[in-house]
Amino acid sequence: MSINAQIDVESSPTKSWDSRRTASALFDSAVKKAKQNIAVTDPADRPSFSFGEAHALSYTELDTAVWSLTSELFSAGIRRGDIITVQMPNIIETITVFLAVQRLGAVLSPVPMLYGFKELEAVAKSVPVKAYISTDSYRGRSTVSKNQAAFGSDVTIFAFGEKRPEAAQLIGHMAADIEALAACEAYVELYAQTTEDAASLCWSRGADGVPTVTPRSHSDWLNGTAGSEKPVEDDTALGPFPSENMAPPENIAVIGPYFYSWLKKKNRLVL
Repeated sequence: MSINAQIDVESSPTKSWDSRRTASALFDSAVKKAKQNIAVTDPADRPSFSFGEAHALSYTELDTAVWSLTSELFSAGIRRGDIITVQMPNIIETITVFLAVQRLGAVLSPVPMLYGFKELEAVAKSVPVKAYISTDSYRGRSTVSKNQAAFGSDVTIFAFGEKRPEAAQLIGHMAADIEALAACEAYVELYAQTTEDAASLCWSRGADGVPTVTPRSHSDWLNGTAGSEKPVEDDTALGPFPSENMAPPENIAVIGPYFYSWLKKKNRLVL
């Protein structure tokens, strides 16, 4: 999905010079150079608000997790240009989702955890959502169970956690199937994103309280992180802000430090 026009991805594989300046390409570079360095660390209080225990992943471990999730999403029919609504708290799985969605060339549409049925229904009416990804457990309640009805029957519902509503697919629990992973890797290789492709949709509340959307390309985000190219040895980036990307100017203060600056510096992100 281009900022300027919809791309026929089935007939127009992209291999342009600027495909190196995308989130997925930056992450691939970080994996090759940083390898066993710690890539991302959960908040220490993760068990108090989400499923699972706090942990950390090296760049190699994170890459394995991202490929596994990418394969799961690919097997479920997610393709380049699809819009994926993500409602996740600040945990490692959220970063994994961001990277997996963009590795497939799909478009991230992160929304705040505070969005309820009304806001998500407005999101679903504004853009053609292909899938909704959330968690079964956030501060003692299932976000998926509460909000899945905001989306139509043609939207695939994915859930992280130890359980799931009947209508949702549980993800993030299994290693990738070898054949499925091979098919996924071939697709990713053929249909690489470019800098000007849509990276994310940024949501903010309009004057009437209804969410409004602004698309952002990889180039938009990269321009917002100018001057953050050179890493410092053992540097650590602290990301205390919510992981959704709100509309400008707030989004540069969130996705920039969280995502693109981290990928460019190849350092450690502490959520």
